[in-house]
Amino acid sequence: PFASLVYRYFLKNCPQKNNLYFSIQTNGLLIQKMYSRNIWMFDRCRTIGLSIDGCSSDTYNTLRRGGSFEHLKKNLDFLKDIKSRHGFEVIFHCVVQAKNFMEMENYVHFAESRGADRIWFNRIVDWKTYTDFAEHDVVDPEHPLHTKFKEQLMKIKKYSYKDKKRFVEFPTLDNL
Repeated sequence: PFASLVYRYFLKNCPQKNNLYFSIQTNGLLIQKMYSRNIWMFDRCRTIGLSIDGCSSDTYNTLRRGGSFEHLKKNLDFLKDIKSRHGFEVIFHCVVQAKNFMEMENYVHFAESRGADRIWFNRIVDWKTYTDFAEHDVVDPEHPLHTKFKEQLMKIKKYSYKDKKRFVEFPTLDNL
């Protein structure tokens, strides 16, 4: 939403009504830079979803080519600071795959420390990004690391609720 002129134009020109709010999805890299130009967007935002597939520098920088984990952390700290002022909810989204599934428990702690209200772990989908997709899909029972993935999944199930509210969710993993 912050990089797209079309998206920002659409949001800015939507009628301002008491019952009209936004939910946006972002990689989080432009939040601080675009904030002062788009405060109105944050005022009208119900949820901000953050697509973050790693909670360590190595994993994040591998999976988010062109991204910087240090830059992301600064943006997440900024978002945490402005969250109460604007009243939005923050949801961390993680696409589980071979390169990050061993960090799932650390990811929960990372997201919590960065102000997440909820976390969604989802299965990787074949968008034809990889020619070797099967090597990335640890959720597939045929994957050689599937058993280790299931062990990690069981470890984080204990974080499902925090303060009697759903904290960690598995929209595409719950049937495992």
